[in-house]
Amino acid sequence: MSKILKVGGQRRQPPIPDGLHQAVLTHVTDVGEQPNKFYGKPSKEPKTKPQYILTWQLDCQYKNADGAVCNMVHDAWYHATLHPDSNLYKATCDMLGVAKLQDEYDVDELIGKRCMLKMKRKIDKDTYSDIIDITPVIAQLEPMAVQDIPLLPWITALLSPKTSSDAAVR
Repeated sequence: MSKILKVGGQRRQPPIPDGLHQAVLTHVTDVGEQPNKFYGKPSKEPKTKPQYILTWQLDCQYKNADGAVCNMVHDAWYHATLHPDSNLYKATCDMLGVAKLQDEYDVDELIGKRCMLKMKRKIDKDTYSDIIDITPVIAQLEPMAVQDIPLLPWITALLSPKTSSDAAVR
């Protein structure tokens, strides 16, 4: 199914500055089965994997197209598995400040958790920011103010054919 997008559209936020930032996880969005280019042969239909998108608000701000000051937002895709070798397992352990998880963990319990994200600017076809490391929040930091920001429009569009199973900040 094709999606027609308007050229120009909504102004994106600038890349997140390099360095360590206080952040709050605001959404865990189940985007269901997504094609995975690393599995399956090129001549065949690509295999799919269940995926989550984790969305954080950071302590740095920018002015949006309307002139309002907003917290910067960062999202990251994860395979929906807590296998000890998975990136989601590592991110969950890092946010909780534990070496390993018990038998199971509800990732929705991470919503509202504060942490520190070490960000690095990358330049590919576009300039973007990437998470280099996640650590528990520094205890002496005053909690940042979390804004009521809905899911990013592209995530909402991704979910449009089905219902969203994400939760918002509690």
